[in-house]
Amino acid sequence: PSSGGSGNSSTKPAATAAPTATPTPEPTATPAPEITYSLGTPFQMDGNFSYPAGVAEMLLQSHAGQIELLPAPCKAWQNGQVRGMKARGNITVNFDWKNGRVTKYELLSPAPQKVKVVINGKAKEITTKPFPAKKKTAAKTAKKSSKK
Repeated sequence: PSSGGSGNSSTKPAATAAPTATPTPEPTATPAPEITYSLGTPFQMDGNFSYPAGVAEMLLQSHAGQIELLPAPCKAWQNGQVRGMKARGNITVNFDWKNGRVTKYELLSPAPQKVKVVINGKAKEITTKPFPAKKKTAAKTAKKSSKK
């Protein structure tokens, strides 16, 4: 455009419009309760608890009046060991396996009891061993002697 008077024409750059904000759409679903946001990523009990339960059932099954060790061996875990798993009847189970077969096992309970156990597909009845006596530590012994 011409400014008139001097004959010099000046070109002004076109004005740019300020960017407009796009409105955020309203959520269509009801948001989850606040507790799921306080843990970082959403915590889903069914997924977070069912996996360990499935692994435990793969290693030890304790129902129908018997305890079965390694009822569902996994090809990826050909060798391994379990320490301190609990079976029904307050029985603590420890066992080792190699090539998908139980090689060593131990069942402990507060008092000896007869239980039916399935090991490598064969059922047998065994008597549990009593829990080992708790060892007194030097600190506990010193504490008791100082009270006298």
